[in-house]
Amino acid sequence: MTARWPETERALQTVAHELKIHDRIAIIGHVDPDLDSIGSILALRLALESLGKTAWAISPGPDPEYWHFLPGHDQMLVGAPEHVIPELAVVLDTEVRPDRLGASWELIRRAPRVVNVDHHATNDARADVAFIEPAAGATGELVYYLIRVLGVSLTPDIAACLYSAILTDTGSFRFSNTTARTLAIGAELVEAGVDPHELSMAIYDTRSWEFMRLLGRMLDSLKRTEDGRIAWMELPLKDAQQAGVPPSEMEGLVQYPRMVHGVEVALLFKELEPGKTRVSLRSQRYVDVSAIARAFGGGGHLRAAGCTLEAPLEEAVRRVVAACQAAVATMPAVPARDGRR
Repeated sequence: MTARWPETERALQTVAHELKIHDRIAIIGHVDPDLDSIGSILALRLALESLGKTAWAISPGPDPEYWHFLPGHDQMLVGAPEHVIPELAVVLDTEVRPDRLGASWELIRRAPRVVNVDHHATNDARADVAFIEPAAGATGELVYYLIRVLGVSLTPDIAACLYSAILTDTGSFRFSNTTARTLAIGAELVEAGVDPHELSMAIYDTRSWEFMRLLGRMLDSLKRTEDGRIAWMELPLKDAQQAGVPPSEMEGLVQYPRMVHGVEVALLFKELEPGKTRVSLRSQRYVDVSAIARAFGGGGHLRAAGCTLEAPLEEAVRRVVAACQAAVATMPAVPARDGRR
């Protein structure tokens, strides 16, 4: 299957060339990793190792234990291990910035060349070579094409990692970023050995006791604006510290205010430290949350974005909710065709 993105086909080929000519490659994801990041990293590492290269799979921080079922996860490294001296650094699913790479930023300093592969429209491509395609439903889609161009066969292990990446970033193929191309890739990955039921069970139906207890407290704190178009939850620092839940697992909490009937914009506010708040934004049909996130120094997709404010939790809530209210003010009176979700 070809990429069918003529304007980016050259970038795809250029990135593939970089992967072919270098033998020591560090593949790096972003802080607070999601499964698109982790799955893409693991899939690319497996592909490069099949070509006889030394490839390291690296995340700035730990991810939830229930993701450790992914093939090759036992080889995942955290931070910037001293023994990793790459000829090439490949940054997946995020911008090449210190705040997005966290403890792994040191690897960018060690690498003579940096490649960036991402599907976020707000990525400014700060790399020697970049393959940025917002039309892709997930970075896993882009890694799929890279693997194909490299001539690597889709093993069941590679397919499982890619399927997990694409499945989660498209909301189980429900979100508006799901295309015919996305579904065709998913079908090919199933043909390569993926068991959709088993993967979905592992990804969606397995949560820690600590997460479920935290979810109960968070649902009790659910708030919405008077018109019902914006809903949010707040996670104060003390609650986050007591919860014992990894930050990457907390990210999924934003889906719950999004489920409320009539809500267009859902928000999750996490106090990272006194005076610093992380915000996750999601929208249904009309609001470009990436534009809101950019206004606060963040970025992301049309319907899913994030930003970090140097502000206390209460102030962050006030400012971001106000920005969202301004955005929903331009929406049609009824947020769905028939008033239903």
